[in-house]
Amino acid sequence: VRPIGFRSPGYSMNNVLMERLDIHGFAFDSSAFWSLMLPLTGVTQKLFFRNSQLSNGYGEVTAKLPRTPYFPSQEEWTKTADSSNRSILEIPLPRTPKLSLPFYHSFNLWIPESLALASASSVDDDVLVYLFHLVEFADPADLLPKGVLNHPNVKTPYITKHRRATKIFERLFERYEITSTRRMVHSPALNVKS
Repeated sequence: VRPIGFRSPGYSMNNVLMERLDIHGFAFDSSAFWSLMLPLTGVTQKLFFRNSQLSNGYGEVTAKLPRTPYFPSQEEWTKTADSSNRSILEIPLPRTPKLSLPFYHSFNLWIPESLALASASSVDDDVLVYLFHLVEFADPADLLPKGVLNHPNVKTPYITKHRRATKIFERLFERYEITSTRRMVHSPALNVKS
């Protein structure tokens, strides 16, 4: 199946890349990410992934990023277009409403469980994309490539990761229903061009 969506490694998005995605017919991007934790996350990336391009930063990010899906402006991908020729939809990654903490699985495994569950109860975005990385399905007993062993959650047993994910999703299911991103992007309510 031809992919219709994209997330830039390290959330490193910019206008040129957004234009390329639009030209090549991608229906959505989900690289928009901002949090009060970004400076700390950047330092963490540099410490754990010293020889990786992940240590290069997060591209063009701003606290003014919209929290709901939007069609990016031609001039500035971080802003909603009043009228745009772009057909690509930007689906921002969620953050908690009060503290603007990241809300994705790596972070939710790293913080205390009580804070992860409180975050799951507080997120209130209309559309919530919950990001997993493959390492979050790995167990320390798995034969993982050397480059992955620096990931902060790689030493956490799979059973612990699964238990926490289950508790988080129990909270989310109280307010959200699951759908594929492909289906959501093509829903008539969003009026996305195919």
